[in-house]
Amino acid sequence: MVVAMLLHHHQTCDSTNININKSCPPSSCAKISNIKYPFRLKNDPATCGGPRYELSCEKNVTMLKLFSGKYYVKSINYNNYTIRLVDPGIKEGDCSSIPRNFLTSSNFTSSYNYTYHEDPYQAFQDRIPGGTLPLFQHKVYMNCSNPIRDDPAYTDADSCIKSNSHGGHVYTIAGDLKVGNIKHDVCHVEAVTAISFFGYDNTNSTSERKFYQKFLYNEIHRMLVGGFEVAWMSGPCEDLCGEPSCSFRETTGSLKCDDHGDYCITTMGFHVGCGKNNFTFLFLFYILINIVIWVKCTLNFLF
Repeated sequence: MVVAMLLHHHQTCDSTNININKSCPPSSCAKISNIKYPFRLKNDPATCGGPRYELSCEKNVTMLKLFSGKYYVKSINYNNYTIRLVDPGIKEGDCSSIPRNFLTSSNFTSSYNYTYHEDPYQAFQDRIPGGTLPLFQHKVYMNCSNPIRDDPAYTDADSCIKSNSHGGHVYTIAGDLKVGNIKHDVCHVEAVTAISFFGYDNTNSTSERKFYQKFLYNEIHRMLVGGFEVAWMSGPCEDLCGEPSCSFRETTGSLKCDDHGDYCITTMGFHVGCGKNNFTFLFLFYILINIVIWVKCTLNFLF
């Protein structure tokens, strides 16, 4: 018989959210004028917003501490649960400015499993439709002892960024480093930062080609000034679903709780739906497997 087992989920309870007033008046800092739940400013009352989403107002600039670095907050989107950040090392109108922080998607606990929303911010966002989509791409800075002329993935940044005291040539690479692009003998990684294109559609192959098309470095720098996005869905998901995992429904701009309990595990280790139709299919599949095994055993016995 088919042995099925429900995957249980444990609701999480953040004690820091007890007695939080979700209707506190919005705060403001410079251009960010509508800071509201779950966000709050550092000096706001402790009952307003969540401590995991605390921002600071420094020299009239809204800042977010993310891992070991701080970032300028460019905007907060309360409609799709994303926040747009800019590395403080990037200066508008100065293409010689470079990122101050080293950031990759691996800094986040985000991954394709049911526990990746435990952090307040995610590098991916579950969307309906669309599935799990990355919110930013990497921009890798390389310092090379010799010019790179045989690899179109390398964008020359020498016109803006002067080499350090050790000399060399500065290049940037869009996306993740591929094996064919790594030149250990002449280049080393100087920095990795995040970049999000406006209107970039990760599900569209045309947009993918657009992302990897050749840009001049001053164009890339303008994109870096535009910042990158991360999601902040775990808090609202926990409020709605009792756990930090849910999906964003793009058509309605609402959240949908994930029903991970509607999965069964077969004796062969497959994860499948537990609905009536799926159970019938599994039963027939089980019968078929047993027939195949019986035939195989019978043939082995006869011959």
